[in-house]
Amino acid sequence: IAALVNQRQGKYFALVGPRSQVRINAQSLSDMVPDIAQRDIYLCGPESFNELITRAAERLGVQPDRVHHELFSF
Repeated sequence: IAALVNQRQGKYFALVGPRSQVRINAQSLSDMVPDIAQRDIYLCGPESFNELITRAAERLGVQPDRVHHELFSF
């Protein structure tokens, strides 16, 4: 994935570690993607992760129709 992002001159952020140590919230999303409100967001993960990111994105002005997700369960 990192190589594909690099080919397209994008930015790749690897967040490694347990959720208790690696926080993803509206502030961290805004820090990584300052223009997030103008972006589409693609998510894949457990329901709780998708809900967390969706709520944070909405607080940052991302329109609901620009959030695309797939769910999987453990």
